[in-house]
Amino acid sequence: MPNFTLPLVADGAVVDILVGLCAPDVQRLRTALQPIPQPVAMRAVLDTGSLFTCVDSQAFTALGLSPTGTIRILTASTGAAAVDRDQYDVSLTIVHPGGNPAWNLEIGSWTTTDSPLQPTGIPALIGIDLLARCRFIYDGRGGMFTLEY
Repeated sequence: MPNFTLPLVADGAVVDILVGLCAPDVQRLRTALQPIPQPVAMRAVLDTGSLFTCVDSQAFTALGLSPTGTIRILTASTGAAAVDRDQYDVSLTIVHPGGNPAWNLEIGSWTTTDSPLQPTGIPALIGIDLLARCRFIYDGRGGMFTLEY
């Protein structure tokens, strides 16, 4: 099983990710001989406090995506008020820091929730929906985290 250990940073357990078109959209564009947009590279915090994987809308705009649904969620920024957020079907890759693409965690179709995260400096967060597929060790005393998948 691929795994990696990285130091914790001021924002927590942060990884590099790629957000791209979901597998069915890629297949549809290939069949139509249309260009396929390159995935959007961004940073994401591993967040066990979030039920859902969330991405700032900049990625969806860059990929030319439209929402596939909406979900009502509570966020830390809205207090106790529920807000409706758009959902998008994407591919999502957690990039292994070793540089070997074979070690990446690649998910061809994943539903993400739009959240205005860009102002935080980390435009995505990986919630427990995706972390449930992994082993995530947060070593606060040691100042590092490990992700295994």
